[in-house]
Amino acid sequence: MAHLLSWGLGRRHPIDWVVGDKSDFDGTSTVIFFGNNAAGPTSLIEDRDRVLLGFPGASGTLRGSTVRCFLIRQQPTSFGELDGAQSARLASIAQRFQAAGFPAAISTNMDGSLKTHAVFVTAISAGLYLADGDPRRLAEMPDILQVVVLATKDGFRPLRALGRFDAPRNLQVLYGWMPTWFAVRYWRRALLTPLGELGFAAHANAAREEMTLLAEDVLGLMATSALPAPRLEDLYVRAGMAR
Repeated sequence: MAHLLSWGLGRRHPIDWVVGDKSDFDGTSTVIFFGNNAAGPTSLIEDRDRVLLGFPGASGTLRGSTVRCFLIRQQPTSFGELDGAQSARLASIAQRFQAAGFPAAISTNMDGSLKTHAVFVTAISAGLYLADGDPRRLAEMPDILQVVVLATKDGFRPLRALGRFDAPRNLQVLYGWMPTWFAVRYWRRALLTPLGELGFAAHANAAREEMTLLAEDVLGLMATSALPAPRLEDLYVRAGMAR
């Protein structure tokens, strides 16, 4: 692999702008798009053989000239071919990230993983907006956290029906096996840690436009399933992310 271009977009809405000038990719054998994307790979460039989907296993915020970030233990940086194949270039890229100190994983369903994450992160963001963007305040609002948990479960069901559900093991256990009260207690504790501040609130507060666009994409995806997600849609409306 002679040339590698990685677009660490982080946010959803610059994608159309980035792919608008395909000359950026001339002479590049592999292009990785990192960031939120519930719309799927068809929104990316036409030369699909060069494109990989990915998602970073780190989060943080920029304050002045200082970047505060941390690695998310439960979420390694992930990469995937559009067709789900396990290719030699994926293995090579994963090795490079591992060597740089970033835990990496190869996904056979990266599109499903991104769609699943979109449901999860928009629900968490909606809860934060209802708590004025303060993760500690949200931790003290178990009624809102319960709504967030139930709305997330609501959104995961259509994804399973569509065959597009692919969550990390911890989220599968939390939302698939454990009772709602356990998930609420889990997030009450997590929101008081750097995960709450840097993993969720920093991004949600800096990217409300992105989360609104991502919520629109999620609702569009839900509309293609026979299973509705009324609690998720209602949460979006309450948080001002949908009408």
